Amino acid sequence: MKTRKLHNITVSEIGMGCMGFSHGYGEIPRKITRSMRFARLMISAARSLTLRKFTALTFQNPATMN
Repeated sequence: MKTRKLHNITVSEIGMGCMGFSHGYGEIPRKITRSMRFARLMISAARSLTLRKFTALTFQNPATMN
């Protein structure tokens, strides 16, 4: 087997190439779990709060600002 030296270790020339690892993890879960639902809720809430804050800062009346 051909080898290559990387810094101070010797490794084989056989590599993964463009092969992915998805074959080793099994099927993607189709059922939405509780944790997935919670994560989506938190992302939605964060987006909503960010949008509200941006909108409030953008459309404030300049006359009322200090």
